[in-house]
Amino acid sequence: MKNFVKHGDSLTITAPYDVLSGEVVIVNDLHGVAIIDAKKDDILTISTCGVYELEKADEEIMTGEKVFYDAQNKKVTKQSELIEGEVSIPLPCIGVFTSNADETKTTVEVKLV
Repeated sequence: MKNFVKHGDSLTITAPYDVLSGEVVIVNDLHGVAIIDAKKDDILTISTCGVYELEKADEEIMTGEKVFYDAQNKKVTKQSELIEGEVSIPLPCIGVFTSNADETKTTVEVKLV
C-alpha cells in the first residue's frame, strides 16, 4: 500500500503533562502507556497496544470488563464516570481487563484497545 505509514504499536507525541514511564497518557481520544519519562511539551513515546499491569480503584474486577481511566486518581476502574458532588465526569475507555482482582488488590492487567 502506498499510503501505509506505520503499524502504530507505539507513537511519538508531545507530552500533554509531566509523565513517568509506565503511566497511562490521555490526549483527547488517544491513549497509551508512556515508554519513557517526559516533562510537559517534551517528545514522548507511548505504547498503544499490549497488556500492562496498572494501578486500579478499590473495586472487584472481572476479566473481560471494559477499563476506564480516572486521570484524577491515576487508576483504572470499571466505572464509566467519576461523580463529584452532583457532577458526572465521563471517563475514557482504554481497554479491557485481562485478569480478575478483588477489592484488596492494588493492580490489575489491562489490554489496551
